[in-house]
Amino acid sequence: MSIKSRSNVYRILSESPFTHEEENIKFFFASQNHLDSFTEKKEENRNSINGSLSNRFKMAISLNVLADITLYSKIETRGFYLEIGGVSISWLDKVILDGIREIKKV
Repeated sequence: MSIKSRSNVYRILSESPFTHEEENIKFFFASQNHLDSFTEKKEENRNSINGSLSNRFKMAISLNVLADITLYSKIETRGFYLEIGGVSISWLDKVILDGIREIKKV
């Protein structure tokens, strides 16, 4: 079985050249269209999620990693594959976000 179709869509995400890396996370996409959609919607999605959480909890919240992973899971409909710090993750329910870091405003 070929890892990509005639229309340049990768069946095995880990073999795809269509990647986006940010904040120690590498996202793998099945097609250029999915990658383009992710990069186009990323900032708006971050603002939406961070704004919603900030309003709900009445404090400044910035969870870009959470926003990016949820957007990825909505856009990449042909599977789920990312690397966090070099560790491969192929199921959304295997992702655990934990920790707190105070960021001081200047």
